[in-house]
Amino acid sequence: MQKKEIKIDFDKKCGKIKPLHCFNGGPRSLGYNSSIDFTDEFMEMGVPMVRTCSAAGEYGRNQFINIHCIFPDFSADEQLEESYNFLPTDLYISSIRNSGSDIMFCLGESREPYSRKLYAKPPCDMEKWARICEHIIMHYNEGWANGFKLNIKCWEIWSSPDSPECFAGDREEYFALYRITANHLRERFPKIKIGAYGAGGFYSLNRLGATDEMKGYVPYMQQFFAYITNKETLAPLDFFTWCCYTSSPEEISMHAKYARNYLDLAGLKRTKSIICEYNGQPREGTPAACYENQVPEATKRERSERLIAVKNEVRDALLDAIVSLGEPLSVIAEAQGDDGYYTAHSDTYVEVKFLLALTGKSNHKVGGEGCALDILAYLVYHIVDHLDIVSALHQGKHVI
Repeated sequence: MQKKEIKIDFDKKCGKIKPLHCFNGGPRSLGYNSSIDFTDEFMEMGVPMVRTCSAAGEYGRNQFINIHCIFPDFSADEQLEESYNFLPTDLYISSIRNSGSDIMFCLGESREPYSRKLYAKPPCDMEKWARICEHIIMHYNEGWANGFKLNIKCWEIWSSPDSPECFAGDREEYFALYRITANHLRERFPKIKIGAYGAGGFYSLNRLGATDEMKGYVPYMQQFFAYITNKETLAPLDFFTWCCYTSSPEEISMHAKYARNYLDLAGLKRTKSIICEYNGQPREGTPAACYENQVPEATKRERSERLIAVKNEVRDALLDAIVSLGEPLSVIAEAQGDDGYYTAHSDTYVEVKFLLALTGKSNHKVGGEGCALDILAYLVYHIVDHLDIVSALHQGKHVI
């Protein structure tokens, strides 16, 4: 790992340093009856928050947190106390609170890396599932069913549904589950924070070896944001969680800027962006972080040829969309780089460096929040490879 020198000027104030030592899993994640207890260590570190994702299943021996652990018989009456098994989760949640940490409670199921999914799949009755979640919140925040008044603020609806190991359903099913549950919980508990969804990550922005699953994470996120901001399918999103497993601090920074910028462009400026899973090393089988200066010559040539091939097809639609919105169209850079290839970079919100090739215009650029977001997203994510915008991201510029 590259070493860097950090200089601190104590005479300058630049705001609070954000905590980066939250945890997935509490001090007794191996089970409430396990002898392993890290409560003292959690207290010494001052862990500000614990996210309960995968507390059962992978780490908790299928005992707690997951919906099927708390509500084991889905055919039971969700209004009755006896339909719930809160004890194991009570002990687990208490161990977190006893360590002084706040809680982000994940409502969902743990990952199941098997061909057959027992629990990590869409519920057969989404409205009932939402009411079950309501009663879980009642138990921990309102004392229902001999419960607690913990005032847990953050409630996350599922984790990583963009991965087939975590949700054996299509994206439309998760979107509907989120909308139904989030709206129900917002009406019932107006003061809690409701969020989603532990996005798999944005690795396809900068990794040459990104898998097909990784390449699907960004379009999944884009369609989710479009869904919950559509008038017909509106749903609240107080916070958005995402993952990044890497040995590169620069990659985390790049992805953080990307998440924040895309939330803003999607009209979700008040939604908090949270990196919910990260570590010092990538997961096994994850391709290494890669930057634009490492892109092979053949890849640059292929992207350039694809850009030229679609010029006529896209040009009229792009111009019509921007003109209809009354937005200024401009390009501040030449479409062709010094190396002879057409590339895409960013400025303000989007510096579409290849627009000159697409539109035949000069001295124009696209900028501002009112841009034809869907058209530009199509251009950036389907006409050129994600790697085209890495340089701009790395410099901290706004990018779709």
